[in-house]
Amino acid sequence: MEAKSSAANNTFSSLKDRNWFSKFSENSALADQPAKIALSLIDKDPEKVLGLVVQSLQGGTVSAVLLEIVQKLTQNGNRPMLDKVEMAIGRSLARNVTLDPYSLSFAALLVLADKDMSSATKSAFTSFLMRSLQAWAILAQEPGTDPSYINRTFFAFSNTVRLVISPEQLVVFDVVLERVLPLVPEKMKSVVQRAQPETFSEPRERLTDILKDPAPAKRDLRLIGLISELLEKQSGDVDNNLDLASDAISGFTDPEAKSTYTDRLAITRIDQFVKQKKFIEAQQLAGSISSEETRAWALLVLSSVAAKSDQVIGFEFVSNALKALDKASPSPHQVELALIATAMLAKNDPQRAFETLSTAARYANSSPSKVKVKQAFAFGLNAQIGEAHIKLGVSPESLSELKIDPPLSSLATTDWFRADQIVGDIREPSLRLQLKLQFAGAMLAKGPTPTQKEQDPKPTVRN
Repeated sequence: MEAKSSAANNTFSSLKDRNWFSKFSENSALADQPAKIALSLIDKDPEKVLGLVVQSLQGGTVSAVLLEIVQKLTQNGNRPMLDKVEMAIGRSLARNVTLDPYSLSFAALLVLADKDMSSATKSAFTSFLMRSLQAWAILAQEPGTDPSYINRTFFAFSNTVRLVISPEQLVVFDVVLERVLPLVPEKMKSVVQRAQPETFSEPRERLTDILKDPAPAKRDLRLIGLISELLEKQSGDVDNNLDLASDAISGFTDPEAKSTYTDRLAITRIDQFVKQKKFIEAQQLAGSISSEETRAWALLVLSSVAAKSDQVIGFEFVSNALKALDKASPSPHQVELALIATAMLAKNDPQRAFETLSTAARYANSSPSKVKVKQAFAFGLNAQIGEAHIKLGVSPESLSELKIDPPLSSLATTDWFRADQIVGDIREPSLRLQLKLQFAGAMLAKGPTPTQKEQDPKPTVRN
């Protein structure tokens, strides 16, 4: 069986360097947009959900938000709609392949999330995963393919995708995977080959058994599986699940794993506080997040939520977010977060928004236009507070990649000359041009005031 895909061939050029994860992250962000709208419409307009779900799957990218849709439909007990959504996903994927390791994992998790998925739908998912395996195996063996990409995707196929492959297809699956095995580091081989189903189903017993494992790499891998399950549980004793996750995190051997999952646990607890409107407790916990950028993001999200109830608290959270951001190393991510803060302030506090825009311009001029982003331990690990999502380890590599939130452009209608002057001082041409275009668009949308129409002289024609 030969897998052919123009999409795969077009993507291959980006797999020869470490920029591959930025490209896949960009595709994921695009897929998230219609998927998030679909999630918000489940109870209001179910039929529209199907079209948005299919739209999110263009190019074979699978959004993590689709897992939330499946979980919500399961919780609602809406089996007929769940079947429709899963079939729509399966049919769309069956026509595609993907080289994205995170889309592969999310597709497999969709199958694992529903034990009652129909055999026809499961077959469509499996077809997508098998075709993707063959496309990846061919391209992975091409000279120059980034070893970190091969390593990450091998882990996705071996650790997650393999769990949903039917017994009759496993022989072919393993034969294809074997072709790439010589390119995989010995450490990864040992981790994958030793991974076995857990013996205990009760979480506390399972943790006790994991901590007895003498192999550090295998123990950390098993801890990741347990922690992920505990953090994603929305039913039962949530506080007990989070406490157990904390105990599990303490068992990590890898310090980077411990730091990353400690931050994710903090974000999950913050989300619980937000649901209870305990904003002060949430702010205090946000201060414990190790990454300055992630801490600033959490405080900005808290500000947007808290401001709906108390403008003073919202203002305080923004101030604390900017203080955290000022301690971060100069980078495009630092600039991105400052621009997000500017957009949040633009409507209700224009004066502070202009000051924050000036700070963003200063960050931009201090930042390298392009940086080498270190691939995080848990790149793409999804976390959320309220409706806001973040993927830990995902950040822009260059100022030209930054996306500008539309509300920021309203500063142009408040004080065009000041906004234009601040942006004009940004040295990076693509970011400067993007902001100027945003401001120009806001002014055009506003149109001239009646007084301006009367005062403006009529144009004259000159030869």
